[in-house]
Parts: sequence; C-alpha cells; structure tokens
Amino acid sequence: MIPDPLHLAASWVAGTAGASAALAWASVGSSGLRLLLAAVVGAGAAGMALTGAGGEALVVSSGLAWVVATLRLPRRGSVGWLAATAGGVLAAGEDWLALVGDATLLGSITVGLCLGHWFLVDPHLPRGPMRVLAWSALAGLAVLAVATATSATPSSGGGRAAVPIAVVAGVVSALSLAAVPLSLAVPTYKGVQSATGLFYVSTMSVGAFVIVASAIRAG
Repeated sequence: MIPDPLHLAASWVAGTAGASAALAWASVGSSGLRLLLAAVVGAGAAGMALTGAGGEALVVSSGLAWVVATLRLPRRGSVGWLAATAGGVLAAGEDWLALVGDATLLGSITVGLCLGHWFLVDPHLPRGPMRVLAWSALAGLAVLAVATATSATPSSGGGRAAVPIAVVAGVVSALSLAAVPLSLAVPTYKGVQSATGLFYVSTMSVGAFVIVASAIRAG
C-alpha cells in the first residue's frame, strides 16, 4: 500500500517545528537560522495544504507568523514553533508511537542539516546541538522501528517483501547517524563538514525507511 503523503508531510512539519522550538529556547543561532527553518517548515505546511490539511496548515502558518514576528526574541518565538508542531500533529492522523518516531527522526535530521550549513555563516556555533540532534534522530529511528515491528503482520506479499528493505535502510540510517558525534569530535571545521555530510547520507536511507515502514504498517 502507498503511504499516506499527508501523514509524512505532517510528521515532518511537526518534528522540524519541534526541534526548532528547542533551538529557539536554547537561543542557538541567529535570526537568520530561525528564518531559514521557518521557510523549511512553511514548505511543509504548503505540502500539507495541497494534500487536504487546510485547517492544520493554517495553524502551522499562524505559528510561523509569530516566529517571524519574534525573530530577535527566540524564546518568545518558541511559542510559535510549538503552535506549528501542534498543527503537524493534528494533521498526521496515525498512531502516536509511529507519529513520535516519524516526527523525531525527520525533524532532527532536517534541523541538523540546516544547523550544519549555518556553520558557514557562523563558524562559532556550539557543536552540542548537532550531537543532540543526531542522538534524537537515532531515538526516533528506534521508536519507529518498534512501532513498525509491533504493527499487524503485513497481509500482502508486497508488504512482506518490504521488510528486508526496511531492515537494510534502518541499519544504514543508524550507522550514519551514530557516526555524527564521532565526526564532531574532530576539532577543526572538517568535523562539522563531515557531520553535515553524514546527515545528508542519512536523508536517503531514512527517507527509504520511513516510506517502507509506513507501507508495512498499512499492511
């Protein structure tokens, strides 16, 4: 069965907005980084609207409007990020365990990529948040794997055939993400470049894992 595109878009929006809220609360990065993240979440909201989540996309957009209005006050802006997260959660419409896994995994990787690129603008950013995002992505991957493994056994031949694909994609994703903190241990900027590259690699395997896992859960 083809995965629900609305669920995937909404999970991505919820996770990215949630991770952005954490960065805003910790005052990581400049207003430019928050504007970049708002644009990314806004693109997700547009995708939600195209797939039929008009009301929820409006909630996300309202939250982003507050974020933009408070660009120089990151802790106040975290309220807007949480509103955007709520819009994504409302639109996702799947069991909570899978939603938490999808949102945490997709959001952590997206924000990790944005943060890694922002080092080009501000090379003095702390590396700790990138490490946390890598570990939270791993946690989301584990939660999603449990949600998929405990779902109903796939009834179709296609669903059963997708299980090995999910296993391979999950292992590759786990290895890529686990290597991010090791790369960040390198004191030069090469460490940040390598970590960002590993986030890139993980987007391919994670994308495959999320889509295939969703198809398996759908049976």
